[in-house]
Amino acid sequence: MPQLWQEIYSKGLLQRVPGRVGENTYAVYSQLEDAGKSREGWFTFLIGVSVDPATPIPEGMTLVSVPGGTRANFTVPEGDPSRVMEAWNQAWGFDDGLKSFHCEYEEYGTEGAVVSLGLAAGRRDNG
Repeated sequence: MPQLWQEIYSKGLLQRVPGRVGENTYAVYSQLEDAGKSREGWFTFLIGVSVDPATPIPEGMTLVSVPGGTRANFTVPEGDPSRVMEAWNQAWGFDDGLKSFHCEYEEYGTEGAVVSLGLAAGRRDNG
C-alpha cells in the first residue's frame, strides 16, 4: 500500500480527478471477502477523493460509494498519517458485534485524520 500512496502523490493523480468536492483524501477498504461477518480475508483498496456523483467516471478511474449509516470514528493521534496504525488498533479492538464489515475508510484532511468503521443498523457512533 505504501507504493500506491507514493505513486498517487508523486504523479499528482488526485489533482486530476474531475468533479472533486473538498480537499480530503480517502483510503477505502471495500468489497470485503466476509462482508457483514468479519474483517478477515481479501478486500478492495482504493485511494481517492470525494466527487460530485453526477461526474462521469474517467477511463482508468473507479467510483466507490461508501454506504450511509452510523459510523464509529477513531482519531489518528496528532493527525499524523505515520500513526494511522494506532487508530486501526483501536478500531480492531472495538466490539466486532457492533461492526457492519461492509466498508471502512481512512480520511485525511486539514482537521486531522480518522479511521471510520460502519456500524450495524441501530448502533451508535463512539464519537
